[in-house]
Amino acid sequence: MRIKPIFIALILCVAVVGCARQPSEKKAANLGKHYFNKYGRKYKTSTFGLAKIQKVEVESIQEVHKGMVQATMTLTNKEGLTSHVLCMIQRNDPFGWRIVSWENLY
Repeated sequence: MRIKPIFIALILCVAVVGCARQPSEKKAANLGKHYFNKYGRKYKTSTFGLAKIQKVEVESIQEVHKGMVQATMTLTNKEGLTSHVLCMIQRNDPFGWRIVSWENLY
């Protein structure tokens, strides 16, 4: 019976530590790569649909408010073309982070 409270306390500690205020640069880059490759499959005539995204560099991450982050990324596709985008990333508690909006920066 003593194991149950210890187990619950351990799970709560892991949950609190795992809730970051903003994603790491690696996580943001993975989000961007996955999101824009999926976007390219949906919209084949867009710049992201013509060639798959090969490399994502996160230039900056800024917290807008709790659970909402603004990230500036440089996307490089297989042909060598680069795009600068501004993404709004929202924390989706049970599943992590997701991109909710984006726009091209010229």
